[in-house]
Amino acid sequence: MIEKFKGAFAGFVIGDAIGMPYEGLPKSIDIERELMPVEWTDDTEQMLVLADSIISTTYFDPEDFASRLCGMKSLRTGPTTAKALERLRQGVPWQKTGVESDTCGAAMRVMPVGLAYGFNLNLVEGYAVAQAIVTHRGKAAIAGSVAIAIAFACLCNNYTAEETLKEACRRCRVYSELMAEKIKMAGEKTFKTGTSILSTDVVPASLNCFLTSSSYEECVIKAVMGGGDTDTIAAIAGGLKGLELGYSAIPGKWRNFAGRILHVAEELYDLSIKISR
Repeated sequence: MIEKFKGAFAGFVIGDAIGMPYEGLPKSIDIERELMPVEWTDDTEQMLVLADSIISTTYFDPEDFASRLCGMKSLRTGPTTAKALERLRQGVPWQKTGVESDTCGAAMRVMPVGLAYGFNLNLVEGYAVAQAIVTHRGKAAIAGSVAIAIAFACLCNNYTAEETLKEACRRCRVYSELMAEKIKMAGEKTFKTGTSILSTDVVPASLNCFLTSSSYEECVIKAVMGGGDTDTIAAIAGGLKGLELGYSAIPGKWRNFAGRILHVAEELYDLSIKISR
C-alpha cells in the first residue's frame, strides 16, 4: 500500500506540473512538444499544507489547517481561496471565512483526507466537508470535496472503478444534486469535459480522465487535452490513477520530479496505519 500512497502523491504533483503550462487554453489544444512537468502550482501547495496539517494533528483540525493556509507563499491562489485567506489574516474565525462559491479549490486539495482516513468513509466525508468550508461554502464545492475524498478512500479499499463512482455519487448527492448527476455520467467515454474552474466541471472531468484511461500517461494527456483548468484536472486525475496503479506505473521520465515530496506520502501512510489500528 505504501507504493500506492507514493503513486497518489507523485501522480498528483506530476499531473499538476504537466498541466500548468496549458491552464486556460481551449479544449483539444495541439500539443507540439513532449509533455514534461514544469512547475507545480498552488494545487500542490494546498494539498501538501493539508497533508502536513493531518500528519501534525493526527485527526483533522480545521483551525490548524487554516493557520497553515495563511502561511502559504503561493501568489497564484484561486479567487475564492484568496478571499478566504484575506479574511483569515484579518482575524476572522475559520468557521466564518468560507466564501459562497462553487469553484474547485476544496476538491483539488482534499486527497490527503481520503488517503489518511480511508478505513472509515464516514470520517472521510465529514473531514472533506470540514476542510472545504474553511475556504468554500458553496454546495457544489463541498460536494466536490466529498466526491474526490471518497474516490481516493474507495481506491485505498480496493473498490472497483464502478463501485468508486457509485459511492462518490451517493455521498455527494446529499450536498449537490447537480454534482451527483454530472459525476454519474463521468464514467462514459462520450462524456464531454467542462473547462471552467467550477467544481461541477473540474470534478467530473477529473473522474472521467481517471476512469477512461488505462495508464497514468494516458490519464494525464486526456486531462491536458481537455483544456481549461488543466493543472487541477491533471492533478486530481493523476493522483487517482497513481493510487490505482502504484508509483512504478508512472513513467520513469517523470518520477524524479516528485522525489522531494515522497516523504510526505510515507508519513501519511504511517499515520493511516497507526490510527486505523
